[in-house]
Amino acid sequence: LQRFGGRPRLSRYVILSVGMLLRLRHSLATAREAFGAATLFRRSGRRLVPAVNRRQLIVLKRVSWGLTRVGVVQGGKGVFRLLHVWLRRPDRVRTHTGSGLVIDFDYPSQMMPTLVLFGDLLEPEIRMLPHVLKKGMVAVDVGASIGTWALSAARAGARVLACEPDPQNVGTLRGNIAANKLDARVEVRRIGLGSGRGWAQLVPQKRRYLNRVTRLGPEPGTGTSGVPEPADRFPLTTLDAFSEDEELPRIDVVKVNTAGGELEVLDGCRGLLRQQRIDFLLLLDGDEIRAHLDEFTEFGYDIGIWDGDAARLRTVPLSSDLASLRRTPMNRYVILCRKAVTAHHAGVIGAGSIEAETGAETGVEVGDGTGSGAAVR
Repeated sequence: LQRFGGRPRLSRYVILSVGMLLRLRHSLATAREAFGAATLFRRSGRRLVPAVNRRQLIVLKRVSWGLTRVGVVQGGKGVFRLLHVWLRRPDRVRTHTGSGLVIDFDYPSQMMPTLVLFGDLLEPEIRMLPHVLKKGMVAVDVGASIGTWALSAARAGARVLACEPDPQNVGTLRGNIAANKLDARVEVRRIGLGSGRGWAQLVPQKRRYLNRVTRLGPEPGTGTSGVPEPADRFPLTTLDAFSEDEELPRIDVVKVNTAGGELEVLDGCRGLLRQQRIDFLLLLDGDEIRAHLDEFTEFGYDIGIWDGDAARLRTVPLSSDLASLRRTPMNRYVILCRKAVTAHHAGVIGAGSIEAETGAETGVEVGDGTGSGAAVR
């Protein structure tokens, strides 16, 4: 190629172009694996209809909604950022969010496509944190991963206990805490939370935020040969026991995202809920978790989701009514909120009646001591 026309610069461009095409081919295969392989359309009689599965439909809705939020210009820049990452395939990626956070992650195991695409954390449950957390309050992040939620809670002023069993995620989490100078507010615990005490083993996945946990037994043990347990094993406890070990009389906000283990975490915090020692419990939404929410209304909790546009909690009498609430594709959590908090939590949230999409509306505004107020329906 260098002898081609005596133009080495042209030869270099040709080589680079071929390399980029090969990387693009590999990146498209990776994206296809990540988002699920399927054609966009299928034939139904004489018509072409969309042929996407549920997961792909959720991804498409989130991308479409996010682009309307950030705008065409920022969306275009995000597309180029995403392509840049996919083509270069660096071992480490650093992103700067619009809210001022620095988020590092390993590529591709900790890749967060929407964060790179939109350049910010658009989940309503993250935008909720400044409204419900103040300086001196306590938040617990169960399944902290690389720390996006924990860092946001710390930025709101809270003391955060970040629980994450994956050593690779813990390393990235600690780095992100240091990069954002939040060491004084975020404490990392390499521990798993579930429905009982014991010892567990990590089952890593290609995407580290989808890691699974296998419970091994009541004690760590060393095996019959006296050889210590592998590094991928870690202590397992309940949120009830964790609060006692950490000497937490009450917890203001708990977030639970354990890639399918949310129900076990919920079972492990019944004592705290029965005593109303948790104000907000955010659980990764799903049909399995919804089926068990109604019983906690007897403990004095409301069921709802956070409306990021209106900055208020929207609640319903029963979990079956959650479908009636207008929600964005970025809403990922269902919330248990202590009824008394609706009226008195730091003066931020007003009580009043609950607004379901089919019910009446009588919101109450309560001042927060700064001249501002927020209504909760």
